[in-house]
Amino acid sequence: ALPLGILAATRPGSVWDALAQGVALLAQALPAYWVGLVLIIVLSVRLDLLPVAGRSGWTSLVMPMLTLAMGALGRLTQLTRSVMLAELRQDYVRTAHGKGLAVPAVYYRHALRNAAIPLVTLIGVNFGYMLGGSVLIESVFSWPGVGRLAAQAVFQRDFPLVQAVAFFASLVVVGVNLGTDLVYGLVNPQVRRR
Repeated sequence: ALPLGILAATRPGSVWDALAQGVALLAQALPAYWVGLVLIIVLSVRLDLLPVAGRSGWTSLVMPMLTLAMGALGRLTQLTRSVMLAELRQDYVRTAHGKGLAVPAVYYRHALRNAAIPLVTLIGVNFGYMLGGSVLIESVFSWPGVGRLAAQAVFQRDFPLVQAVAFFASLVVVGVNLGTDLVYGLVNPQVRRR
């Protein structure tokens, strides 16, 4: 998502920009369960590349991970494009170009570093979305996990288990938010000083 967003931002109005925005829009518009079913039909049934469902090594993780990452890909691509476009219009970028710095150094060392804070925030938020989406994805791919356990607990009216899963999910979200805050200090040294 980051390279696609950077490519779109560095070539605004080009075919690459339109292609990146189209991919991002499509990735956000398609429902996760539909993407999962299409992946099963194409990669498992037609091409016989991956197992249809269950646990049979790392290959059985590929389709669920692709399905969960699809929505995040679209959001991250669009945010990367918009933040990088804003950063590339700043005075320090013109100054870096004027000093004769190489274009990749300007894009990656200067502009992307300043654009990283909103991107890190979105990546942290996407973990929460993925945790919520795992309920559906685990059901589609017959993957025994916390999401499927939560769905079964709701259908069986096992309220203590529903509460335990909700508590676990909240701990994961709080942990991801803490990790996001710690990454801010790595990305932007000014945050560490405060």
